[in-house]
Amino acid sequence: MTREDLQAFVAYLFGKGLKPKSIQGYMKPLQASCRRAYTDGLIARNPSIGIKLPMVVRGTAPSGAGVAASEGTAPSHTLEEVRQLLDYTASINWDRHALIFTAYYTGMRGEELLALRWDDVLWEHRAIKVHRVRVRTAAGEVYEREGTKTSEGRLVPMEPKLMEVLTAERERQQRNAALLGIEAGEYVFAQNDGTPWRPGSRREPFKTVQRKAGLANIISLHGTRHTFRSLMHEGGMAECDIGMIGGWKQDGVMNRVYLHLSGGWLRRLGEMVEGILSKK
Repeated sequence: MTREDLQAFVAYLFGKGLKPKSIQGYMKPLQASCRRAYTDGLIARNPSIGIKLPMVVRGTAPSGAGVAASEGTAPSHTLEEVRQLLDYTASINWDRHALIFTAYYTGMRGEELLALRWDDVLWEHRAIKVHRVRVRTAAGEVYEREGTKTSEGRLVPMEPKLMEVLTAERERQQRNAALLGIEAGEYVFAQNDGTPWRPGSRREPFKTVQRKAGLANIISLHGTRHTFRSLMHEGGMAECDIGMIGGWKQDGVMNRVYLHLSGGWLRRLGEMVEGILSKK
């Protein structure tokens, strides 16, 4: 069974007039079986990764399976698409390369990324402390607050490639500050003058750079979070570990136990993330 076979099945269901939610209901157990078979070593590749399911986006008609989806309807990227995009943004020295690299490699939410400060990057422990968000109200006011969507802070592993990218970003900001004659800013993802990006300002540039990189599937920044979860599943990472890294809601007791484990746990997860995203 190949990805093409599964996509053809989705197209068949769509052609029969099934609603997107019903099609997703059919596919979820099938995708779970594929993941389990891959994890158990029964198949060399998970054929369900990258399947495009019809979905309703912002009140528009659902995109047909087997037909090119309209921009914004693809929920996530494949590993090949992630590499293609990151290679392109690195080659053009895009000023938000570090932002999307971190998004793909950690599954962090957009509001968490924008609130990240350099003192949250724990270099010696190879970890990132996630404990605040930067958001914009309906009236356009921007503010920060402690806590995340699930109200709990967490530690995110920082594997060597991510550490290298963040080190380069810090050096870039320091060079820009020196040229402008100002102090380097405290935010990890900031404009040339050190001020943090405004929530929402990254949406269109992110879509534009995907098009320039030659991607057919255009996702939102939040889609990088779905991409992370999907790729970690394909790579065989345990659900509880994925939830701990990305901050998906779990049992509170389990969260507290994990937060008090030694740095060995974080390193192990960081090595798994790097291994999964570096597969040939």
